[in-house]
Amino acid sequence: YIKHPRFNETTLDSAIALLQLAEPLGFSLSVCLPAEEEVLQPSSTCVVTGWGAPEAGMQKGDKNLQQLEVPILALDICQSYYINLPNKVTRRMLCAGFPLEEGEDS
Repeated sequence: YIKHPRFNETTLDSAIALLQLAEPLGFSLSVCLPAEEEVLQPSSTCVVTGWGAPEAGMQKGDKNLQQLEVPILALDICQSYYINLPNKVTRRMLCAGFPLEEGEDS
């Protein structure tokens, strides 16, 4: 994989990467990305994917790519959850999930 050149391991800013596949992938549906000038509205639903730990407290992620629909959170609300970690949530990040509730997040 190729990490974003500005990825910061401390703050996790620019945490995105490109995957290079060993063989061609059967392509069926494209991803619809917002225009650069489009503002993603809080409470809008988005689809997130990743190999993160499927349950809180687990160290290892899943071998299979996971997918989840979650609501987008406003930046200030998201930052308030990380108040003790300054610069943890930046304007380049998208915060989504179900904070302070039972449920899955990203």
